[in-house]
Amino acid sequence: MKDFAYYSDTEMSYPDEKEIKEQIYKENNFDAFVGTKAQIADEEKRLKELINKRYVEERNAYGEAIYKKHLEFKKDAFETLGIENNPKREKLFEIAWIKGNDYGYSDVFGLMNDFLPLIED
Repeated sequence: MKDFAYYSDTEMSYPDEKEIKEQIYKENNFDAFVGTKAQIADEEKRLKELINKRYVEERNAYGEAIYKKHLEFKKDAFETLGIENNPKREKLFEIAWIKGNDYGYSDVFGLMNDFLPLIED
């Protein structure tokens, strides 16, 4: 099993909407945009839609990265505990997750190990 910190590191940070806005405005050269008030308002609306789209894409990518690490932890925990084929492994994980996830993966694993006798034959 890998070090518990590995499972918490997604190698990406949660997207910053302000930073995305600055990037979009810069990419579209909004500071140099010249037009009527209506044209400026239309351009701002278009850019706001781009900002929202990129934010949602980056947030979803972040969520997927977290979920991938979560599944990897779960698989590794099952293998380490030797319960990858135990039909009650998911319930064991669920209980340990509910009780320990606020404190990190090490606590979840510790609880799984503590509760392991409950599902062994």
